[in-house]
Amino acid sequence: TGTEEATSEQYIEDRYTVRSFETQTLHRREDIGSDELKRVFTAFRKRVEAKGTFYDPLDPPTGIQLIKEESVEAAPETAFPFRGGESAGRARLQEYLAEPVFTYKETRNGFLRNDSSKLSAWLANGSLSPRRVMAELQETERKQGANESTYWLYFELLWRDFFHLTMRETGSRLFRASGLQEGQYTWKADQLAVERWIEGKTGVPFVDAFMNEIRETGWMSNRGRQIVASYLIHELEQDWRIGARYFEQQLIDYDVASNYGNWAFIAGVGNATRTPRFDPAFQQQRYDPNQHFTKRWT
Repeated sequence: TGTEEATSEQYIEDRYTVRSFETQTLHRREDIGSDELKRVFTAFRKRVEAKGTFYDPLDPPTGIQLIKEESVEAAPETAFPFRGGESAGRARLQEYLAEPVFTYKETRNGFLRNDSSKLSAWLANGSLSPRRVMAELQETERKQGANESTYWLYFELLWRDFFHLTMRETGSRLFRASGLQEGQYTWKADQLAVERWIEGKTGVPFVDAFMNEIRETGWMSNRGRQIVASYLIHELEQDWRIGARYFEQQLIDYDVASNYGNWAFIAGVGNATRTPRFDPAFQQQRYDPNQHFTKRWT
């Protein structure tokens, strides 16, 4: 999806005669139309939901050598004990669709293993395709019924599609200080402030807890990512790209389009009609009122 990833995609397409990008998204670029995306998520969502087109998962290409899956011991405190490989990804998908998915909308802002799907790393490295996830989600809905939570998992896959298709359309623009916006943007780069943020020493316990978690485990919940990004950008007034690069370095589930798309969104230079801001004190009162998560990581 990104400019560097495009080189690898082209190699795969040339060697295995498969459209690599099609395995990365639920929808095809041509399904949307050149003037439909408009870099506004709601317009994109309404368009693709009205179209209602889904594609079957692709079979693996033939003639490739499989790499033996090896387990790596996860950090003991992690909410995401990730193990690489397609079989592990498929097992997690089945585990999540068996029960936890039906309460996803209520739990998605939590910090425990089954509060969210934890499929992002397998999606990011290609062990799972979004089309595989969607096909099995639809099968689960047919057998066990659909509700707001099963729809919300699809909704999050749409956000992922949106970021991927936007980066595909805009090339390297998202790596600029101004992101997808026009004009000149000047951001600060205070090394001491950034180091304190990275080391979990900002003095704001909720922010520090998340930063300790990602440093120790390579994982952070979506809610946490929004909170610490907002703090770096709006409270410390630092260059959003510094945070995006740090996440690129740390995250097990790093995905170039989702990572830079979300950071630019929080900074107000991406796919946003407003600039979102998250107050850490309010967020802690709402999502960690008993400070269980905060105390565990500070």
